[in-house]
Amino acid sequence: MAGGGEDQRRYPRNLEGVLQFALNHSDDPTNSSSSAFQEMSEERREWLHEAIASIVEDTDIKRMLKYLQILEKPHDTNNADDDLAEKEDAFEELSMIVENLDNANDFHKIGGFKVMMKCLSGEHSSLRWRAADIIAVCVQNNPYCQKAAMEMNILPTLTSLLETDQLDQVRIKALYAISCLTRDFPEAEEAFLKEDGFSMLLRAMQAENEKLITKSAFMIRNMLVTNPTHKETFFKMGFTELLAGLLRGPQNSARVHVINLFKNFVMNYPPAINECQRTEFDLERLLSSISKSSMEDDPVAHEDMILDCKELLNICFNK
Repeated sequence: MAGGGEDQRRYPRNLEGVLQFALNHSDDPTNSSSSAFQEMSEERREWLHEAIASIVEDTDIKRMLKYLQILEKPHDTNNADDDLAEKEDAFEELSMIVENLDNANDFHKIGGFKVMMKCLSGEHSSLRWRAADIIAVCVQNNPYCQKAAMEMNILPTLTSLLETDQLDQVRIKALYAISCLTRDFPEAEEAFLKEDGFSMLLRAMQAENEKLITKSAFMIRNMLVTNPTHKETFFKMGFTELLAGLLRGPQNSARVHVINLFKNFVMNYPPAINECQRTEFDLERLLSSISKSSMEDDPVAHEDMILDCKELLNICFNK
């Protein structure tokens, strides 16, 4: 293949271009691209792999195929450490490529989600959390990949990891993927809630890991902003008491997110406002203390938390 820059620019640089190239050079003039982007058979995928390899110099498509082939290789028990390191490196490369929306879509079309499903169920935790992270990046603000993930029934695998995996990093990334999959995608949120998603989030909020609490708070906040009717369900599940309990715990990086969630929960919701005034919660004193200590520590760094404390005090106690 010619090496000149002008000649290289004639070659397609993403999957859509590759498919159109193949169609334009097909012997069958009746070929249509209407079904070009549907999930393809193994035979068609093998053909496409060969076609891509033959016409593409060094595109993101070819790179993704290369890394997927590495991830699909059986584990080499004779060189276990090197084998695992190679797969982890492949994930790191893929994670950068799929940040591009077109590449994320192409990743699904060449079978990437199927490989991720296998890795999510694999024995190595370092591959499980990386696979969940790839799914999260692909589906975030991406209706095409959100729909594709739901069609492949990835959600139950993610919820299982969130609930049962022994490694916190896997649980964190599984929740991250669930959050990205369900955000602004009613079909996925409904499916998550049917799997008792509210309870899963409350359990995650009670975890000892600060990142897991933070991601849970972030997801619940987005759900409440998008659909305030969820407040009633959380309220009946003891959410006010849970949040008050978290604020009584030690200072950590999750606290600012818990307070912001608390503010959004009680806002325009009288039942929660009334419950905040229960004497056993001692919430007025607690919020005042957090605000004061934050001011003394670093008012600039804690500006958001201080403002949220003041708003909570105003909403619940007219302070």
